[in-house]
Amino acid sequence: MAYPFAQGIIDWAVTDTIPVTLANVSGPRFSTPAESVKFAADGCDVVNMTQAAEATWAAALGIPYISIGLVTDGDASEAVNMTLIHERALAFAENQRNVLLQVLSQLK
Repeated sequence: MAYPFAQGIIDWAVTDTIPVTLANVSGPRFSTPAESVKFAADGCDVVNMTQAAEATWAAALGIPYISIGLVTDGDASEAVNMTLIHERALAFAENQRNVLLQVLSQLK
């Protein structure tokens, strides 16, 4: 399914969207260096572990779906460890909360 995300929700829920191409890996795990090179060569902007399956299933069932991404690291372009990821997740927590509250306030 080429476009599984609900564009109607994206249009009113978030005004600051950044279109990206996702590479999906079975996780939780980090990409290998070889995977990272391949994903970049394929034009992928973000490597994720969860979005592809859920978005496709929701679209197939007619359930509107969007995803809020939290980019925690630069994949192969920087040294990654759980401490770095945890620190960035905490730093983004307030923004994530605000986005979720905005989305939930629009649901009827």
